[in-house]
Amino acid sequence: MTGIFRSRTYFIRILRTIALVLVVFLLILSSVLYAFSRKTALEMQQEASRKVLNQINYNIDNLNETVRSLMMTAFNDRDMTVLMNNQDIEVFDLYNKLYKLDLFVSSNPFIQSIWIYNGYNGCYYSTALSSMVSCKEPDSASNLLKPFIVSPNTLAKLTLLPIAPSFSEAGKQELFAYFMYKNLDAYVPGSSVLMMSIKAKWLFDNIRTLNELGDNAPGDLFIMDADGKVFSPGESGAARDEGIYSALRTASTSSGYLMTGQGKDKKIVTYMASKFNGWKVVSVQPYDQVFGKVNQLLTVMVVILGIFIVLAFVVSSLATVRLYRPFGKLMSQIQRLPEAQMELPPKDELSLMSAVYDRIVEKMNRLQADQNVNQHIWQSYRLRRLMTDSAVTTEAEFAECMPAAASAGEGRQFIVAVLKLDDYGRFAQTRSEREQKLCRFAVTNIAGELYGEQFPNVPADMKNDHAAVLLMVPPGNTEQTYAELTRLTHLVMSTMDSYYNLSLTAAFSEPFGDYRHAAPSYEQALAYSLYRMVYGKMSVITPAHIAACQGGDAYEIPYELEKKLVDAIRSGEAAAMQARMDAVFQYIAQLSPVNVDFAILQLLVILQHTVRDVSSNKLKNLTVDLRAYNRRMLEQETLADMRRLMDDLLREVAGQMQEAAKGKNEYLIEAVKEIVENNYADENLSLQFVASALRMSAAYLGRFFRSSQGQSVADYINEVRLTKAQEMLSAGSDSIAAIMKNVGFTNESNFFKHFKKKTGATPGEYRLRKVNGDSG
Repeated sequence: MTGIFRSRTYFIRILRTIALVLVVFLLILSSVLYAFSRKTALEMQQEASRKVLNQINYNIDNLNETVRSLMMTAFNDRDMTVLMNNQDIEVFDLYNKLYKLDLFVSSNPFIQSIWIYNGYNGCYYSTALSSMVSCKEPDSASNLLKPFIVSPNTLAKLTLLPIAPSFSEAGKQELFAYFMYKNLDAYVPGSSVLMMSIKAKWLFDNIRTLNELGDNAPGDLFIMDADGKVFSPGESGAARDEGIYSALRTASTSSGYLMTGQGKDKKIVTYMASKFNGWKVVSVQPYDQVFGKVNQLLTVMVVILGIFIVLAFVVSSLATVRLYRPFGKLMSQIQRLPEAQMELPPKDELSLMSAVYDRIVEKMNRLQADQNVNQHIWQSYRLRRLMTDSAVTTEAEFAECMPAAASAGEGRQFIVAVLKLDDYGRFAQTRSEREQKLCRFAVTNIAGELYGEQFPNVPADMKNDHAAVLLMVPPGNTEQTYAELTRLTHLVMSTMDSYYNLSLTAAFSEPFGDYRHAAPSYEQALAYSLYRMVYGKMSVITPAHIAACQGGDAYEIPYELEKKLVDAIRSGEAAAMQARMDAVFQYIAQLSPVNVDFAILQLLVILQHTVRDVSSNKLKNLTVDLRAYNRRMLEQETLADMRRLMDDLLREVAGQMQEAAKGKNEYLIEAVKEIVENNYADENLSLQFVASALRMSAAYLGRFFRSSQGQSVADYINEVRLTKAQEMLSAGSDSIAAIMKNVGFTNESNFFKHFKKKTGATPGEYRLRKVNGDSG
């Protein structure tokens, strides 16, 4: 066993684990038991304290009720009323009443003395005085009542108040005072009052007795009144702690408990308030005293825990030796393996076993991977050879590639499908080599599984931008077969798009019966896939789609379409350009894919010459980068992509033409206005005059000016002339006739009509209004 402990790391771990689990379990169990014991002891002690405090509260309340009853009896007694309220009392009656007062005190053991102050004659009557009467006597320490009746503070009625006479021991409460007077509200100093001094001995004897009950004793007891004043029997000073008093004064509940102090000074304080006078009866107990037996339990538990730890280690050692025995035999066998002799980091037995196992599995996986790679390469080679050189493929080789076809007999029929990657250039640039291999594998795998739901098939990765699938289809209804293949192909496309963000275009060959025709059918499907140019990306191209293209060998755009397109571009109208371009692309879509490229090149040449001609006839040259458009156009894979790019080109051309036309229009309008401004005084100024000056057609210039400015040239001439006439009428003293001629008008009635229409007044009225306005 000593050798095992020195050399077996995993053995040590098992031993430590078992021992640690046992120790932790015992610690947790002991901690829970100790915490529960402390909680239970605290609850039991609090319950015992509450019972004692309840009894004390009951006694205090009972004493309060007894004293109250005695006070009301004495206050309503006729003789005491006389002592309180009569100013003159006969000597014989006085002594009879004082005797009765003394008799009242001696018959009630609670009462220490009775004091009466007569506010009418200023005399004190008390059983505590030697003569029982003191009239206008100077202040004396033995006069318990006098400090209360001269104090401006409110004297509480029918309430036990602690008092401290001069004869009381320091720190010891001996008397309580109980007052009664006539006033319904607060006591008026100097008025008559009756006071009973109550012995505190009975109350504190009761507390002392409860304090000596034994194990459940509530510790030190004292009383705190509603004002926070503390009084106690005085035998013990342990409870005299200002921290406890402050905590009790700020307590928000009428009863409860709290902890005060730290360490050895920690105490448990239990309190309960009386419902009659608001006194709090308080029990103070040392924390260690309450939990003394619980701490003894903790000591015993620690000793037992130590014994259990030793036993746990012994039992763990024996159990570990027995458990480790078969594991040790296994380790001896593993250490004989060659892998175990390599430079491995043997942290423990399991690490060594894991390292040896990983080396063995790594070797096996490497061998299996090499075998799978070789098998995959061989399989891919056979499938690609079947597609490209099927004539040399034997029946046995074909049966290995497609076992279902070998058992189908003479009635079998095949179709080759080509699945081509769209945007292959971007795919090759943006995907890593590993991602490209994964995507090609996914295409063949997913296509094989989905087509396999209906048709036995052999998928082959043809490298580059496509994969091929040899499908065995039922003979007969070819149209239904292509419809089902189209449905499954769309499912393949959506799957690749969703999971790999790849777009595919599919093309199917004509059906054939002999597998040896697979190679020419593959070439046929590959040629059909070029019709992606016409039908767009993610299209499914069948022989029926090929038959729909009737373009023949034509490749040139007809002259009529070319002329209409050129005229539309020259017009600068975007809608006309789009319409003519639609017609051109509809024609190109009917061509074979080979001839589409020639037609596109011709279209680009037409656009280049047209834009150059348009630019030479404009005031502003068109700055369209046709070379960039030509390069991008030839990179597109479908006519739809080409058409979108062509739309961008037409929008750019139309936008620049509109800007050029706008600039030319602005120049022309400025020229017309400048001619009118310079020649408004010429009576021959007219549309023909302006058109002749600009060497333009008068009809075109008139239409252009009206469409641009919203008024005719003649109206503009009259507007300028009338504006000049207003300026002359306002600023000069020339006659109206002279002004009319100076601005180019020859007909006076015509001048007056136009002037009044513009200003709302005749020229004379306008001048008069301006003169009056200026003088005002």
